[in-house]
Amino acid sequence: MTAAPDATERLPAARLCAAGGLLLLLWVIALGSLTRVFAWGAWWPSAVAIVGVTIATACALRARAPRRGLRAGLGGFAAGLGAWALLVLLSGRAGDWWSDPAGVFEQAQLRIIGGSAPLTVAGPLADLLLAVVLLVAAGTALLLVAADLPLFAGGLVALVVLVPAAVTGVSAGAPAWLGALLALALLAWAGSRTPRWYGALAGAVAAALAAGAMAVTPATQDRIWNDSLFPSPVSRTVPDVTLALAEDLRERSSAPAFSFTSSAPGPLRFTLATLAEFEGGQWQPQQELAADGADVTRARSAASLPPSASEVAPPAPARTVTVTVDGLLSSWLPLPQSTTHVLPTGADEPFQAERWIWSAEANTAQTERDITRRGYRYTAEAAPLDAGQLPADGLASLPQRATELIADPDPESPLAAYLALPEGLPESISSAAVEAAEGRTSRIAVGRALQEWFRSGAFDYDEAAPYQPGADPDDPYAVMTEFLDTRRGFCVHYAATFAVMARDLGVPTRVAVGYATRAERDERTVVLGRELHAWPEIYVDDVGWVAFEPTPGGAGLEADGDRPPRAETSETPEAAEAPESEPADPTRPSETPVDDPATGPAAGADAATGEDTAPSGAALTVSALALAALLLLTASAPAARRLLRRRRRLRAVMQGPAPAAAAWNELRDTATDLGIDARAGVSSAPRAQTANALLEHWRGTGALPEAAAADARALAEAMTAERYGSSRATLEAGADRARRSDLARLLADCTAALQQAAGPAQRRRARWWPRSAMRRR
Repeated sequence: MTAAPDATERLPAARLCAAGGLLLLLWVIALGSLTRVFAWGAWWPSAVAIVGVTIATACALRARAPRRGLRAGLGGFAAGLGAWALLVLLSGRAGDWWSDPAGVFEQAQLRIIGGSAPLTVAGPLADLLLAVVLLVAAGTALLLVAADLPLFAGGLVALVVLVPAAVTGVSAGAPAWLGALLALALLAWAGSRTPRWYGALAGAVAAALAAGAMAVTPATQDRIWNDSLFPSPVSRTVPDVTLALAEDLRERSSAPAFSFTSSAPGPLRFTLATLAEFEGGQWQPQQELAADGADVTRARSAASLPPSASEVAPPAPARTVTVTVDGLLSSWLPLPQSTTHVLPTGADEPFQAERWIWSAEANTAQTERDITRRGYRYTAEAAPLDAGQLPADGLASLPQRATELIADPDPESPLAAYLALPEGLPESISSAAVEAAEGRTSRIAVGRALQEWFRSGAFDYDEAAPYQPGADPDDPYAVMTEFLDTRRGFCVHYAATFAVMARDLGVPTRVAVGYATRAERDERTVVLGRELHAWPEIYVDDVGWVAFEPTPGGAGLEADGDRPPRAETSETPEAAEAPESEPADPTRPSETPVDDPATGPAAGADAATGEDTAPSGAALTVSALALAALLLLTASAPAARRLLRRRRRLRAVMQGPAPAAAAWNELRDTATDLGIDARAGVSSAPRAQTANALLEHWRGTGALPEAAAADARALAEAMTAERYGSSRATLEAGADRARRSDLARLLADCTAALQQAAGPAQRRRARWWPRSAMRRR
């Protein structure tokens, strides 16, 4: 235990006040960095005022009574608490907190769950955020005035600067870090007993330690708590892009990724990344940035290999496409295929085009300084090359070398990388390529032959098909041989197998990953998360990369117009029913509730223990209170998430296009929450996860009596008919209210029966810690 310094050893009042001023400056920097997580608003000056009152009062009391450091720190906390209470009173929410604290707290929870970074702070959430700031500020004040440790107090505040990187994956920025390091160095100097050289040395050491902590902080994939927002499957932290794409496809997200308007109708593919290197059964993205650091505002040709700066007109008709980001979080910019440049944006625009750098080998763009965020808007000029729209006369005019097959590529040629294959290509793949090509001798002809071969009706589109690339290190082609054997798969199977078969025939190929959609009219088109897609591209000299569509289903086929366009997608239940408390504005942090960062500062407030004899014990107590508040908020997040999901589904039953599916999913999650729908490995688990197996299990365990079991079966039959029967079209067009009311009644009766069969402990567990909210949907 460290005893409090004697009065003769304490910092003089003048230097203590200087340290307090530096600590307040550091707080201003830290709170400024939080605007990447919390949108700028009234909370910021309020937080600065609370911190200022807390530190100033503590320093003033300590200067007046040097031996009363603990009392000075508690006095600062009391002053800050008074400032916080005054703000709550002026907001008019004090009565609500007094009469219905649980309800007000739930509003704050729902705002967190329904939002993302930068989160709009208003209402009860502002009160909670300011309370956390108060608790951490009180901890820093106690370290300063009660323990005479200004450097440690500053270190606690400096941890807040790490919050933006932890939540959004984007650093607070060099200015914030430089300002924080300078303030820490000055605090170390002010904290030394005499202002000598070793005080400056201590400051330099503190700055070095902080810089080291920043340098070793690992890059993290964006973490999400809002179902309407999602991270891109393409990321430097994703080990296998195709596997991430497969997992996201199976999620079938109906959340809007982005929307766009196009100057011309027709199919449009938005590329996030291109995959060219095929090794060990896995495709690797082309991540290297342009050597000259050219940003997307600098026009360059898509017809040269690698792409080069050019003012020559593109070989295909150009389109102007304006994109608005809705829910996609990505460090790779979704650009129309064969984009030539992005129009410059103004300095006052949220989206800064100069931050996005061209890839070295493709007309795709990445950033190390930003991520796409809701509200980002940019306009791209593109000349998409699609195999189905290439003009015949244009192809006929090409020289033979532009489309000829390359049997023995020059190792020094840029095309060599797009023809490379691992050794040991199975005979089944090679013979299938020869069979499909039927002796064609040009790249485009081979590509069209392969495309038609896959779409001849001999293959089925199946998103449930297994996909485990690289599972067999001795056979990089294992996934493809199994796919050709079963003839069932989804876009990744088709694109990868197409690319390998074409390379074996001498055609340079790569795989593109992004979104496939269609602009039907000169209107805003919404692109959903489930429209993720992968497609192969073939390089034609002096023309560029031409997209092909071998997949006989999914987003690519719909984009090409071989299927009827989907119904108005912007009004899907999940997208349209986002919580009303959160405007379609900011957010989507990436991890745990935004307050989580405070657990770090609060939890590390102090190391001393004695509450009466050691002043630092009070700091630890205050920090523990902050940590407890944050843990309470985090622990109750699953319940709020489950409540939000239930409200969305009930709304979908009465208003959405798939009411029976919404009702069945709600019933199934209710059983899961109550522990009735046990998972595999449990003795009482159902034999399968099908509707019939679950009904059999619920009936067998006594969870559903005769009448309720009949109601549950009626729900299951309605869900099946809606998904596979003709009634689906009727429901999407607007089923009559009587049918929807009947579904709502069946759901209510079944839910009541399940809850009655469960014990009180199970019901409490289901309410406060629901199992369904803690697993992926």
